[in-house]
Amino acid sequence: MTFSTGRYRKSQIDSCKDAGVLLQGVHDSLSEIGTETFQKEEDEGKESPETLLAARLRRLRFLLYDERRQTSQSDSNSRKPAVAIKVVDVLTKDETTTDLILSLLQNIHGLPFEARKDVAAI
Repeated sequence: MTFSTGRYRKSQIDSCKDAGVLLQGVHDSLSEIGTETFQKEEDEGKESPETLLAARLRRLRFLLYDERRQTSQSDSNSRKPAVAIKVVDVLTKDETTTDLILSLLQNIHGLPFEARKDVAAI
């Protein structure tokens, strides 16, 4: 299941558990926000790229922090942080997302306030 910009609603993003899909969606939303052809007028039934970007960042932050909480509460130290490992793999090995953190930081001034906080947390 892919979460391309504009095709899915926030409720579907909020249930996604794949960090790679979320990061690709963050990249797609950020790219759409950065294009000059993007119209601020929202199509009927279509959520804005800013809204989808914020939802994806919020979900990714939740997955990372929830995993950290679960790992710290478990007695077993053998459990590897799968979400964190997936995030690092996608950010370092996937050609489309290698500059994602840099792009987010360069465009942080244009992001909604909650999305800025999520970027800092991630």
